[in-house]
Amino acid sequence: MNVLTYECNKVLEIVTVFDDSTKEIKDLRINNALKPRILGNVYAAKVISIMDGMEGAFVDIGEPENAFIQRTQLLRAVGLSPSKNSATPLSKLVKKGQMFLGQVDKEPYQSKGAQLTNDISIAGKYIVLKPFLKGVKISRKTGFKAETELMETALTNALTNRYGVIVRSATFSDVISPDAVLNELETLISIWESLKKRFELMSTVKCIYQNSSTGDDLVSMAQAYNVDKIFVVSPKDKTWLISLGIDKNKITVKRVDTSLYQEVGLDLDRFLRAVKFNSKEGISVTINELEAFTVIDVNSSKYVMDLSKRDRVFEVNDLAAIIILEKILLFNISGIILIDFIDMSTQEQLAFVQHLLDKGFNKKNGITIEGFTALGILEITRKRVSPSLKDLLSFNFEDKDLKFWDLHTLFVDLARMKHHTNTTQVNLEVETSLFVYLRQNNLFDGIDLKVNLKHNESTQKNYKLHTSKH
Repeated sequence: MNVLTYECNKVLEIVTVFDDSTKEIKDLRINNALKPRILGNVYAAKVISIMDGMEGAFVDIGEPENAFIQRTQLLRAVGLSPSKNSATPLSKLVKKGQMFLGQVDKEPYQSKGAQLTNDISIAGKYIVLKPFLKGVKISRKTGFKAETELMETALTNALTNRYGVIVRSATFSDVISPDAVLNELETLISIWESLKKRFELMSTVKCIYQNSSTGDDLVSMAQAYNVDKIFVVSPKDKTWLISLGIDKNKITVKRVDTSLYQEVGLDLDRFLRAVKFNSKEGISVTINELEAFTVIDVNSSKYVMDLSKRDRVFEVNDLAAIIILEKILLFNISGIILIDFIDMSTQEQLAFVQHLLDKGFNKKNGITIEGFTALGILEITRKRVSPSLKDLLSFNFEDKDLKFWDLHTLFVDLARMKHHTNTTQVNLEVETSLFVYLRQNNLFDGIDLKVNLKHNESTQKNYKLHTSKH
């Protein structure tokens, strides 16, 4: 039975899907309130510097690092035709300081800023509005031919060739009336028209539309894994999930003094810090996320086999590939990925590449197989849209220090102390990086405990909590 949990505190918002009997984590999504996602946000952006050689421009969107937008997208954003102006340098077409409307389609990563697009999308529960496109797009794989045709006709008539719409496949998995979809269309168009008017009145850089993806993630996870039970920690969360279309009979409010994932038996701390993953067959995969790329090593030392039997080599690599793809998706690993499989001949490598494509190492998961190097290392790349899970949870992306996770567990411990003791104040000893962050960011307002912050580099843990005597 698959179970979904949802919870949040001052630091993190966490959604998990796991097998209730084995406690295997099948999916994990985390949003960091202290390092918020900006994917899908729409900005009134300003051109800062035009880079003819890079075929694009750096723009200010109000984030620490300037964003980048490609030439074609920028020209469309300022109302110019890329094809009609292909021979003219970008610097002759766009001025420094010029304002335009852009949406983040690639989040900041490490020291690099976000990437913007002019192809703006406003997502709803059933449909996605595409203001700069025309027509209705519906997947023909829905299996609901009559419903699809009815929905397409209703939307086409309502749009009157003004905008474009993509209908979500999940819309047809429930009994959704065309009227409900048309009502949502009106809402999305209203959002877009309001957004445009706000931009026209603006002369400064600002985020004018914030995309909230947690609800979408939660619904898609519940559907993809056919979730039987959903646990939340408050009636407010339950009401929110019902508003997203989740069956109320599946939702249980589970009041906990610690964290929900601990209550249901998940060791997320161990899971997030792991670099080595073992299969029941005795194969291990070690994944090291480095600054420039990720290195993955396959080890079969505990797998009983005769390496002279070539079909066994294929079998080991196949089992390892299953683990690797699962972890790439779970930890949202992207960029350059180097995998050291058990050695194969050239012919075996070619056959194995085709096998990997069939198994999910493909465009559907954002993966491109570049091929085997002369040293027998498989190089793949995965499109980077947002930071990896470990990057998202770290102060220092180079070390993958998971300090934001430490802050989350700190607030879990503070909540536990509040519920199980009568103390009104605590002493908190922390190592240097946490001490500096907490001194610069007051996170303790509203927790009903007075926290006395102290620096202690010698503490074995990243932090140590104990009650304070009045």
